[in-house]
Amino acid sequence: MGFDSEQWISELLARLDEAFGDRILYVGHTGSYARGEATEESDIDVNIVLDALTMEDLERYRQIVRSMPHREKACGFVCGADEMRAWPAHELFQFTQGCIVLRGSLDHLVSAPTDRDIEDNVRNLTSSIYHQCCHAYLFEDGLDDAAEGLKDAYRATFFVMQELVFLRDREYVPTKRELLDRLQGEDRAVLEVCTRWNELKEDRRDRPEHYFSLLREWSSRALKSVRTV
Repeated sequence: MGFDSEQWISELLARLDEAFGDRILYVGHTGSYARGEATEESDIDVNIVLDALTMEDLERYRQIVRSMPHREKACGFVCGADEMRAWPAHELFQFTQGCIVLRGSLDHLVSAPTDRDIEDNVRNLTSSIYHQCCHAYLFEDGLDDAAEGLKDAYRATFFVMQELVFLRDREYVPTKRELLDRLQGEDRAVLEVCTRWNELKEDRRDRPEHYFSLLREWSSRALKSVRTV
């Protein structure tokens, strides 16, 4: 029998309700399972906001996770209301756009990020991708192994392009499949690497320089495409 993510989430919600009750202000489901793009390797990302978060609460949640079937699937975010209110606005795009709301609401805690907030996040993400790419190329022993280490950097390009397309088209595009239809040229080539990562393994072994070059050039252009003042 295959893994049933909806049943897993329902079980988690029941245990959260029992443990925290009306202290739960928000629960959201995000990530590849929420988008319908999960693979066998995918986590289930659940974001939780409580009225306040103590170490005792963390321990209680930890025990819930450890008691869940397929606990290796559990992933996500947890904080208290005050932390959520203070959270950097540029990191809130996926919270406000990319989550399936399961409990409560964030409306009384945060505002939707502004265009400037989104641009700040694009700049933060692309600068990190650029650095990862150059650092791995320079300091890893073998380029073929180093190219395998670019998986997370290529994965992050999806979130950058979601935000760039939102700024351009004023529409949130939730899935990689739909986003590919909005992209051309280098943008599309980079996202295709992200979506086809596993099947491109042999090609990365044969020509690792291509994957470094593509990512470095894309991240450089994306970084310079957003406002800095």
